[in-house]
Parts: sequence; structure tokens; C-alpha cells
Amino acid sequence: MSLEGKIDNFLLTLISILTIITDVVSMLINFLGVTIMEEEHRILENETTKEAKLFNLMSYFIKITHEVACERFKHTELFPEQPILLLAISKFKSINQKTLAEYLKIKPSTLTLRLQKLEAKGLIERVINENDKRIQYVTITSKGKETLREGLYILKSIGTEIFDCLDENDIDYLKEMFDRLIEQTKLKMTNYKGEEV
Repeated sequence: MSLEGKIDNFLLTLISILTIITDVVSMLINFLGVTIMEEEHRILENETTKEAKLFNLMSYFIKITHEVACERFKHTELFPEQPILLLAISKFKSINQKTLAEYLKIKPSTLTLRLQKLEAKGLIERVINENDKRIQYVTITSKGKETLREGLYILKSIGTEIFDCLDENDIDYLKEMFDRLIEQTKLKMTNYKGEEV
């Protein structure tokens, strides 16, 4: 596989990690009733264990990567997470909201808000099932497909820029480590939630 292909695969892995960490932090916030302020993101700042330091480092990496993405998407119609949603809709061509929420592992109410934003921009449309008016199918529009191409190009270029300092072996090793971390985190999430992630 080419270096560019490995970077693409690694980006998808990184997006999976971001999703899982966001879920874990959300669960902790809901469970503990904690509000984390912008300046107080480093929950484990005073921790000295290697694991805590690594978690802080990963959190910081995700934070600055998100800031870079927000800056790069500033001049487009999209937010950094929206290309992933458009990609999922495009993959299925036509999908109902319940199935899409399950596929993306987000709450239906969260998905509804995200879809409303995309629909307002003309990037998707919702079609009501003729046999059951309660079911809506989501499809990507031609404008949505163009915007998706632009969004994926930006995400890919961000990945190339960020990982440009790594050689092919570094990327292979890092991806292997992240794959292991994802599997471990999914296992822990299954234990916490009592269901598969």
C-alpha cells in the first residue's frame, strides 16, 4: 500500500479514536455531572503515570488537530465532522434516520440536529416513505456530493500535513497501536454500557 493510502487508513483510525474518546468523556460528564470549561480540559494534568500522560497527550493532539480542521473548514460550508456524516449517507445512497444513527453510534436527537443543518444548506434531502409516513429516508444531493469531495480533500490534506513528519514505518506502527487502543476501548465501552460498540 502506498504512503498516501496508509495515511488515509490512519486518518480513518484517528476519526474512530476521536469518536470513542468523545463518547467516553460524554459518559463521564453525564455520570459525574461535571462541566469541563475550555481552560480545564486537562483533567489528568497532575497525574504522573505513563498512561495518564499518554491520555493527556492524545487529548491534546485531538484538540489541536480539531483546531487545525476548524481553521481549514472555515471557508467552506462544512464543519470538520460533517464530511463523515455526508460520507455515511453517500455510502448507503438512501438510509432511514434510525439506521443512520445506529451506524454512526450517535443519539437520534443529535443526528436530527446535524441533518437539519445539512438539509438547510441543500446538501441532503429527506424523503418520506410512502408506505409509512413516520419513516424518513435521507439522501445526499448533487451539491452534497460536491461538498463531500471538497471536505474529504481537506481532511486528507490535513492528514498529509500532520503526518508528513513520519516515515512509512512510523505510520504503520502508530496505526497498529491505535488499532489496539480502539479494540481495547471498545471492549471497555461494552463493559460499561453492557452492549456492543
